[in-house]
Amino acid sequence: ALDWCPTDPATLAVAVGDQTIRVWNTGHPSDPYDSTLLWRGLQTKVTCVKWHPTADGRLGFALDDGRVGVYDTFSSRFRMLPGRHAGTVYQLGWRLLP
Repeated sequence: ALDWCPTDPATLAVAVGDQTIRVWNTGHPSDPYDSTLLWRGLQTKVTCVKWHPTADGRLGFALDDGRVGVYDTFSSRFRMLPGRHAGTVYQLGWRLLP
């Protein structure tokens, strides 16, 4: 799963099925493969990542076991949403309040 950051076009969130979430800085001048491991050991595959369209550094993620969470890339804190879906979550979206 991949998602380009809407507030920083050189930043790509990546979930490659190894139970981790990574952020790839494609605009790094000396190292085009510069990436940061955000989280490992999730105990299940990350199936989707989705940047918040306006809140800088906020990344939604979904897991193979039906759970959904939000990761703050600035504070390195996360929150799992209560409950879980009956199956794998393959797509996420953000609802913007007026």
